[in-house]
Amino acid sequence: MAGQRPPSLRLRAYYGIDFPGKVAALVTQALLSFSAAATLFSRYAAAVALVRRLWPLLPAQIASFLVGFTASFALLLCLAYSLTLSANLRTSLLLRPRMARHMLSLVPAWQPVRTALDLGSGRGVLLASVGLQLQELGGVGRAIGFDSWDTKGGGGGVRGGGRKGSRIEMERNRRFEGAAAAADDAADANAAGDGGENGTADAGGSGSSGKSLRQRRADKGRAGQPARRAAAAAAGAAAGAGAGAGGASPPVQGQAPVPSTGLAAVSAPAVGSMAGALRAAAREGVGALVTCKTGAFDRLPFPDAYFDVVVSALRLHAIASVLDDTDPSAAERQRHKVLLEVARVLKPGGRVVIWDVLHVASYAECLRSLGWKHVVVTPGPNAFMLPTHVLSSRKPSK
Repeated sequence: MAGQRPPSLRLRAYYGIDFPGKVAALVTQALLSFSAAATLFSRYAAAVALVRRLWPLLPAQIASFLVGFTASFALLLCLAYSLTLSANLRTSLLLRPRMARHMLSLVPAWQPVRTALDLGSGRGVLLASVGLQLQELGGVGRAIGFDSWDTKGGGGGVRGGGRKGSRIEMERNRRFEGAAAAADDAADANAAGDGGENGTADAGGSGSSGKSLRQRRADKGRAGQPARRAAAAAAGAAAGAGAGAGGASPPVQGQAPVPSTGLAAVSAPAVGSMAGALRAAAREGVGALVTCKTGAFDRLPFPDAYFDVVVSALRLHAIASVLDDTDPSAAERQRHKVLLEVARVLKPGGRVVIWDVLHVASYAECLRSLGWKHVVVTPGPNAFMLPTHVLSSRKPSK
């Protein structure tokens, strides 16, 4: 398949594990449970004698049963904690890299890809995989990782992920924009060579024909900003005036409107840090092809029709997850707002691939409601002991 990378380009860096605090708690609980079970089984007679001393009226058979039951229960707890721990480690260390390769293979052709977005980059596994895919094709394209990283504080719990992450991001952005500017200048030079005979006529014609490719891109981005600001302002007004009554936010470029929930922005606690994702990309040798952005998922800081490919792995389900128990419909609307943003920043004919748990069928329904015809959902391996699915689709060409 054209989009699949050979095994020689597999990830080499260590990306850490998901939920390290929970992993540490699981390890502690498993060790304590195993220690309790081992102690009771090895000193069974002494344990029974201790129970009978504490409760003299308790028959010996019941005391023996209580000790055996307690030891068996502790052993079962140890087994449960160990299984949960192994599922977490398997997802973090094995499934993420493997599924990253599978997701990239679902994009039929990577040769024309110039910009790719990893939505919810976290520790950067999928982002680095995209960078390696682009590097294999000559390093022409660029990959951008986006997540709700905290660049002011501790960077998502990783030491050094705050100010250092901001400095690394600024340097990556400078290099990213410099490479894009060089590509634009080369395109301008080719255009000037091809149209040298018609230069005077073009200058006397429309005012936009004399602009460089870089200027035209900037004009396109600025042209789209007023509409997005107006939409955001209208959404804020609707949220303030009638969110409790189920007010609807305005549609995005003719797409179906999504009701507002009154939340200022859609976000979710980020895994890892921006600095960590950038360092991982540098260790893989694709630091020059990768940059990162942070913000709210329903307000992606990118112009319309900017990306050729959008990918996301085990991230969208965490958006508005605090509402899943109290108001599931509101949580679903928030996730649909993110999908509307994905549709906005994706170019016509562009590809989207999402690997997630719990809500993939809802993602497919949302995209079909926008008129997307080619929406395919396939089952994936269990992640964190939960079933997963992979959604792949293509945005309709205008």
